[in-house]
Amino acid sequence: MINEFYNKLNNNLYISNYLYTKLKEQSPNSIPKNFDIEKYNNEILERDYIKYCDYFQNMYKGIDDTVILDKDQIKSILADEDYSLIIAGAGTGKTTTIAAKVKYLTEIKKVAPEKIVVISYTKKATLELYNRIVVDFGIPANVTTFHSLGLKYIRYIFNNRKCYVVDDYEKNKIFISFFKEILFKDKKKMKEIIELFPSVKINKFFAFSKYFKDNFEKYNTFEEFFENYKKDRISNTPDLKEKINGIIYRKLNSENITTLNQELVKSKGEAVIANFLYCNGIEYEYERVYSELLEENKTYKPDFTLDLNGEKVYIEYFGLSNYDDIPYSRYDKIKQKKL
Repeated sequence: MINEFYNKLNNNLYISNYLYTKLKEQSPNSIPKNFDIEKYNNEILERDYIKYCDYFQNMYKGIDDTVILDKDQIKSILADEDYSLIIAGAGTGKTTTIAAKVKYLTEIKKVAPEKIVVISYTKKATLELYNRIVVDFGIPANVTTFHSLGLKYIRYIFNNRKCYVVDDYEKNKIFISFFKEILFKDKKKMKEIIELFPSVKINKFFAFSKYFKDNFEKYNTFEEFFENYKKDRISNTPDLKEKINGIIYRKLNSENITTLNQELVKSKGEAVIANFLYCNGIEYEYERVYSELLEENKTYKPDFTLDLNGEKVYIEYFGLSNYDDIPYSRYDKIKQKKL
């Protein structure tokens, strides 16, 4: 640590606050007397700003001529800190600054692109970073979300095992399976659970509706109960077709899109396909895990898996409107993986 500090000091290089603080804690006497880390680093940043100003200000030339990095952005890139917190509002240039940092590290500092990981919270922000770094600058750095990176490590740890994220639909499916196959047969336990939710609105959740409470004990299986429930609703519901169409419309256009089979799907197009299969009596499984692992231990979940006469048939839905800002080369890669 002492050697690293003096190597930077003697060569007029930026000294991170992390290095300085650790040295101050462990060996305070090794720091020169009256040394001011803030003043020292500001002088280094000012020198390097003058040296690389043209480089940064012309970095986006030919890519996006409206982007010109200002002095604060350039200094934040030049600061060689172990940890940096930069607070900035929307539209202030965070993405362009991070992309410029990656370009600076690879071109000036000669850091190998494969050693750089750029992480963001959302897919949208990750896509913007990917377009700037990989597409615009041609730097093959790893640009990912926290979740994708975590899943990558999980796949590495559990080698040759199928690992995938359990979404809300999958969680609901597990609960419904437990509810129908185990809990429904234990009437005493069912009563206990119902009593735990006295504040649930009667008409909001079918499982705890008045009809359910009054009738579930009459039947041995959930299927028997549900068949009688449907008959009762049909006989007591005028204009049933119009009401069903209204439900379908709301399900297709809500924020959380669900199918007639009560599956939570990712797009309206998938819901239309699922509803068609359901209405025509074609059995399918939504996002069933494919039998074989792909490269890098990735799991593949085709949108729909059908079993027709013992032969597996897979249906994939491509929402092209969602790819307006994705380079077609990347879209083609996604398509080829699925094909």
